[in-house]
Amino acid sequence: MAWQPAEIKTKLLDMNTPEDMPVGGNCISVDTAVKDMFKQLGKEDCTHGNIRHGTTMSIMSCVPSSLVLPFIYTECLKGAEALEAKNKKAN
Repeated sequence: MAWQPAEIKTKLLDMNTPEDMPVGGNCISVDTAVKDMFKQLGKEDCTHGNIRHGTTMSIMSCVPSSLVLPFIYTECLKGAEALEAKNKKAN
C-alpha cells in the first residue's frame, strides 16, 4: 500500500518549518495518522490515511497543476528563506 499523507506533527516537521506547526487544521498527530492509515490496510492500494488529508487531496486534484505547482514552489521558497533566517539567528 502507498501511504501519501499530508502534514503530520513530528520532530522532522518541526525541524524543517520556521515555526512549530500545531496539531489541528491539516496537521495531525502521529497516533491519528497511523491509526487512520491502518484502517485502510488491505482495502486500498493507495491512501492518504486521515479524512482531512483525503479531503484536501480530493479538492487539490480538481485544480489544474499549472495553478497549484507555482503556488507550492513559492510557498516552499518562503519556508526555506524563513528557515535559513531562523538558523542564522540561532548561530
